[in-house]
Amino acid sequence: MKYVTPLNDVEIETLQQMHAHHPSRRARLRAHSLLLSHQRYTIPQIAHFYQVDQRRVSAWMERWQTWGLVGLYDRPRSGRPPILNAEEQQQVYAYLDDSPKDIKK
Repeated sequence: MKYVTPLNDVEIETLQQMHAHHPSRRARLRAHSLLLSHQRYTIPQIAHFYQVDQRRVSAWMERWQTWGLVGLYDRPRSGRPPILNAEEQQQVYAYLDDSPKDIKK
């Protein structure tokens, strides 16, 4: 059975803090999955718990082994560039803060 390599106290504390406070839900999920693996939960158990494929959990562990903490973050993806520039985006956010019920405008 494949488990994450034993974690030291600093890594455990970092992953616990990440699991509790990180703004990204995916990063929190990945940190918790590593902590579960450290506690000897199997990949199928973790996959079942999070409703993901076992290969995905295995990939999280491999990224942790290769990249460390950085491996838990999403990589930049290519995609459609933003339509609005940064200034226009700020104007939209300001308008939404002022009039949240007028979102269609």
